[in-house]
Amino acid sequence: MRLSIKSIRFFSLLPLLVLLYRPAVAGETEQRRVTSFDGIRVSGNLTLFIEEGREESLRIEVDGIELDRVMSEVAENSLTVRTKPGVFPETYEIKAYVTYRKIRDLRASAGAKLYGRSILTGDRINVDVASGAFAELKVNLENLELNIVSGGELTVTGRARTQETTVNTAGKLNAFDLECDNAYIRVNTGGVGRVKVTKLLEANVATGGSLRYKGSPVKQSIKKSTGGAVSEILE
Repeated sequence: MRLSIKSIRFFSLLPLLVLLYRPAVAGETEQRRVTSFDGIRVSGNLTLFIEEGREESLRIEVDGIELDRVMSEVAENSLTVRTKPGVFPETYEIKAYVTYRKIRDLRASAGAKLYGRSILTGDRINVDVASGAFAELKVNLENLELNIVSGGELTVTGRARTQETTVNTAGKLNAFDLECDNAYIRVNTGGVGRVKVTKLLEANVATGGSLRYKGSPVKQSIKKSTGGAVSEILE
């Protein structure tokens, strides 16, 4: 049987049409088993809530999309939660709830949202927010390492003795409510940083970067170049 060109085109597009026009999926919840981890990575159009607890756990909630479109795995001591590549419905919602025992590393990317429900404590934590992701965290730490790049945005409150920070490529750091003794910060390529420091501020601001600081640090070493802007807010 010979098929016309129109028929061939129709059948070649049929799998895509099935994806686009399948009926909406009602809300579903799934509790997933996870092994021990001390790092969390989240990526894609989903919202992740993290909370300290007695044992690690992961719960996924979806509305308007299938549960199997959300991938999760633990590898190299890090829990990754992300969306599968592919065609997505026009309207859907994905929420993930993670309980951790100890955290050393947090990474959000590709438009993900990350919210801390507990105060992050410990000696040192690394936080990386990139590619349009957003994170909101509360901390009480000795050392905090931050990397906010490619349109990522981080709001952080609480206390850290020392922060080491890079804000780059239109990243945005909101840390006026983070009490900090010492801050070592680099801001460039359209990045925006807002920090509060009381003892030592070492800053390098360049290429259209902007740094605003308060706390009247006792010692300051600030370098500006290529259109970098720095301003102090007196309290």
